[in-house]
Amino acid sequence: MYKYMEPEGVIGKQFSEKVGALIDTANYTIDIVVFDWRVYPKDYAKHVQLLNDRIFSAVERGVRVRALVNNQDIAQFLVKKGVKAKIYQSKNLLHAKLMIVDGVDIVCGSHNYTESAMRANEEVSVMFSMPEVDNDFTRYFNNLYPL
Repeated sequence: MYKYMEPEGVIGKQFSEKVGALIDTANYTIDIVVFDWRVYPKDYAKHVQLLNDRIFSAVERGVRVRALVNNQDIAQFLVKKGVKAKIYQSKNLLHAKLMIVDGVDIVCGSHNYTESAMRANEEVSVMFSMPEVDNDFTRYFNNLYPL
């Protein structure tokens, strides 16, 4: 049975822990739109790498992870890790920061997937549920992510 998540603020440095815990609950899908995403494959002191590893672990346990990013090098790295990553192709700037877990649990806000966002910047995001799988956020993602 689905467990509804009450809206919860994610302030600054809480992102890697709170969102990482949500990633660990994913059973089927994680969809991501993010402006800036960094990886530090051998630097586990980086909080963003802890988040990355949780995403890669989700892939390993069979969760389909799709990502829409701005950077070709990041897209290629993510694909090697099993993420279905694509570059956003448009005249418009992809500036959104969105994660959708199993179609209903949403993380939306200002956090990029960078160490600066996780540890230094003044960032704020929110986690909440939208119990209908066909919601505004899933439609937004599906409109941006080419089949």
